[in-house]
Amino acid sequence: MRQKGLTFIEILVVIGILGSILLLSLPALRFFEREKGLEGAAEKVLAVLEEAKTSTVASKGESSWGVSFAIQSYTLFKGSAFATRDPAFDKTETLSSSLEFSTISLESNEAVFEKLTGFPVSEGSVVLREKASAQELQLYVNANGDITQIAPGTPSDEERIKDARHVHVDYARIIDTESETMTLTFPNSGSPVVKTTILNTYVQGNALSWEESVSVGGETQKLKIQTHYLNDATNNTQFSVHRDSRVNTKGFSLTLSGDTTGDLIQYNDSGVAAAGTSLYVSSPSLQ
Repeated sequence: MRQKGLTFIEILVVIGILGSILLLSLPALRFFEREKGLEGAAEKVLAVLEEAKTSTVASKGESSWGVSFAIQSYTLFKGSAFATRDPAFDKTETLSSSLEFSTISLESNEAVFEKLTGFPVSEGSVVLREKASAQELQLYVNANGDITQIAPGTPSDEERIKDARHVHVDYARIIDTESETMTLTFPNSGSPVVKTTILNTYVQGNALSWEESVSVGGETQKLKIQTHYLNDATNNTQFSVHRDSRVNTKGFSLTLSGDTTGDLIQYNDSGVAAAGTSLYVSSPSLQ
């Protein structure tokens, strides 16, 4: 009579089958682990972006806040631009060695939020990628300040809608930042309001960063003017002008005291941007 139970050979067969199943499932387990790591990292990035927005709206430190991105890290910072920030408040997060930001589609590689509104200075996105599997998640900051996670496939720079909320203007004259002033003139239906700023007050390093609210006809106008280049040997100067029609109702012109040939840019009350009359300035480039 045959004795019940498994023989040694049968046990080896069972072990072999279980081993094969385990080997076949390992790639799926690794994929799942990488996916979870990618999702966890994305959630942390979204949380830091939300922190920057919340801190800005709450006027924490009476300042704007933003997040600057590099391939392997991202930094929460205090200030209207990373180049002119207060480094004492930096909070840098480093990605796992298996992750990277494969695409950073943000102006100056940073997302900065505007005081009062919480709107981003410019909308854009970053793509977080898991290197081994090439899995990607796209994190997006839209014009209304919404911070979301969407699948890759956002319209390209050529396809996205561009308007006069954010324009670039190239300028070919050397600016004396120590002595010159910048003036915004609001026609205000025949009752002009003039705002003059001493440039060197807002220049740090090789960048100008000015952001203020101006009362015109009883309405607050919130504007931001920066430079991406300033007296650069190759690129001269490039101004970045932010005028959002959702929070601005008055037109203005921008002039520099050292330029007697005309203004750099003109806006009407509806927010339409027109080329300035200066001999040194280009037509506005909508962003």
